[in-house]
Amino acid sequence: MGLRRGMRRFLVWICLFLVVGAGMIEPDDAPSTELSQSFVAFAEGDEGNESNNGSSNNESEECPNGNGTSTHDRTGCLDTDGDGYSDADATWNISMGADAFPERADAWSDLDGDNFADQPNLDITDDCPTRFGKSRSVLFGCSDMDLDWIPDVLDTDIDGDGISNELEIASSGALFQYDPMDANSYPIDTDYDTIPDAVDEDDDNDFWPDVIELDRGSDPLDAENTPFNRYFGVPTGFFYYGGFETDNKYDAEALELSLSGLMEVVTEE
Repeated sequence: MGLRRGMRRFLVWICLFLVVGAGMIEPDDAPSTELSQSFVAFAEGDEGNESNNGSSNNESEECPNGNGTSTHDRTGCLDTDGDGYSDADATWNISMGADAFPERADAWSDLDGDNFADQPNLDITDDCPTRFGKSRSVLFGCSDMDLDWIPDVLDTDIDGDGISNELEIASSGALFQYDPMDANSYPIDTDYDTIPDAVDEDDDNDFWPDVIELDRGSDPLDAENTPFNRYFGVPTGFFYYGGFETDNKYDAEALELSLSGLMEVVTEE
């Protein structure tokens, strides 16, 4: 009996050893793997929840003073006109994406910052959306150097100096070029009639052509000095039109009766 009992114990120990040993050397333990996967999934789930919670918190913190309806540039912020773009505030301006026109649902952006909208077919649509401008005549929001509301591309006097672009160029010479884009660069205009002296037939605007005044000895740059008053300091002639009609303004078609005219004939002969 003792031997049999001892053998029985010995076999039990052998079986336990084999069972335990097989469990220890098994390369893949399915329960352990499942447990690991469950742990990883749990961990990732926690991180995802934290991320979602953080995102939710960030969204709510974008406008902490109240709920709004904006959806494009920010979520849940004040959107007065309901176009999806939030109104600008102390921490969010137009350059960041805020609504450039918070009271117009059909306009929300202004790329060049000139208060004309990038959106098309509006009464405030920018015809030059990538370049700052204040023009309001024909074209809106285009370059307007002299701020006369006429876009430079259509303005006959771009720099607003009183002399047209064409006449500035015409008055230029080989030694000096006038710049129609610079208000400080303009030709001399003695009589301020917007026609530069270089191309003006009557520089002093006394109704006597410069060539006639030069020929008769009066000053073409002095409106008070004409061929009719250069002798004795008093008027010495007139143009006769017939009847009682006369005038002291030069007229090549009228009959001239003057001391200046007489002197011109005598000296030429």
